[in-house]
Amino acid sequence: MPTAFKTDRYAFRFTYAKALAMSDPVTRPLIEPEGVMISWYGPDRKIVLYPTSGNTLLNFVCIHPASASGDSDDYNKTASKAQLLEVYADFHPVVLKLLDKVAEDQVSLYPLYDMKQLPTFVSGRMALVGDAAHPFTPHLAQGGAMAIEDGLSVGTMLPLGTLPDEVESRLQLYNYARYERASAIQDHDEYYASRKILRDHLDKHLGSEPRWRSPLGFGLLQGPRQDLLGRSHRESLRQSTSKDASIRFTTSAAVLRCLFPSDCYSFKTRNTVQFATLTLQTLDRLAWLGGGGYSLLAFYIHGVCYQQEDGKLVEGKYCPVMVENLADPIITGREELGIPKVFSDIDIRRSGTSLRATVAWRGTTWAELHWSKLSAPETPGPSPTPFTIPEDLLVHKYIPSSGKSGVADADYPVLIRTKPESSRIVSRQECPPEKASFSFVDAGVKALPTLSNIAEALAEVPVYSIVSASVVEKEGVSDFSDVTALR
Repeated sequence: MPTAFKTDRYAFRFTYAKALAMSDPVTRPLIEPEGVMISWYGPDRKIVLYPTSGNTLLNFVCIHPASASGDSDDYNKTASKAQLLEVYADFHPVVLKLLDKVAEDQVSLYPLYDMKQLPTFVSGRMALVGDAAHPFTPHLAQGGAMAIEDGLSVGTMLPLGTLPDEVESRLQLYNYARYERASAIQDHDEYYASRKILRDHLDKHLGSEPRWRSPLGFGLLQGPRQDLLGRSHRESLRQSTSKDASIRFTTSAAVLRCLFPSDCYSFKTRNTVQFATLTLQTLDRLAWLGGGGYSLLAFYIHGVCYQQEDGKLVEGKYCPVMVENLADPIITGREELGIPKVFSDIDIRRSGTSLRATVAWRGTTWAELHWSKLSAPETPGPSPTPFTIPEDLLVHKYIPSSGKSGVADADYPVLIRTKPESSRIVSRQECPPEKASFSFVDAGVKALPTLSNIAEALAEVPVYSIVSASVVEKEGVSDFSDVTALR
């Protein structure tokens, strides 16, 4: 037979004379009507208040998570009033004033127990009704209602004059009438059921193109391209800021070519020397991150072409890897855009005319960048320099298939179009090329178990010359919503 088990909910319970609250002009309006039950709800706790003893006593049931008041196996544990007020500190001051009127030694704390459904409510000539048949935790508020229905059913099945040898068969009819309904109610919480129905309804009336992503079952998730209602963050991103420190350099085309995922990628020119850029970017004032931000280090290969099946060439700068220090943009960037993002800590330090950054994974530094002798900040003119002309971004989206080794659910290039009008340069500082430097460290698989291949490959990229280096502050950030899958 099923046994009772403790849930993750506890309840403070207490009573006091209604006259105490009636004598206070602040609390009197809440409890003045007779025979009225009142409930106050918080995100994970609630207070239920109703009168008893002919409207002379107020009975309080304050249900909350066990973690809020401390776990205990004592079914009738005394709690302090201070503990009660602390658990409900975020409730309205008038409600707290009602709670504060209880005597110090009158607050009890109960763990709430539940029980799995019984296989039947009857056995021979015996029948269970109410909580004995189908216990309800108090926050469902169905125990009394179901007990009344049980009593009505028993009375209907066993009217006056029922013969003794008919009792067992009549009780089976009671079980037939009540078991399915009571069990369904026992397994049903109208608040959460209605909440899900409302959420499903709202989901059908979201923004024009809501972006669904895992985990499903919790409604729409906020991200850089949408809020919780599927509306674009484009307007709020105009208030966001970015600080971009970049180093553009020449390097070996042969080495860079090893970072392409397939032979469909090539360079626009056949030169043995090509351009690449490391960009250290700090984003801030992002509404989708609660006004906060994060940092990233991106490796870009310039002048890349992707040849589609019809022979058409798509040009852009290719990003083989992007390192970020926050999980949220890594997840959305991988799932929605296909950007190959990985995690590491990024520490950025500014001192006078110098900027230094280190990239580390669990204490192991595997990349360092340095800008020194930065010029005084200047607001640039309207014409971009040759090395700041926007390029569209090429990335390769790859998502492995579940349960099928070597098979991909997604394996195709993605073109992310650049929108220079989405940002405005606030200031620009130039760094003499000879005063900019970077290095990658191949720390080995033991120190970098998930990043060692990346660190090793980047450490092998030679630096022929540093062409330019700068630090640019911008207002306004692109949402990267103009995306095309090149399948």
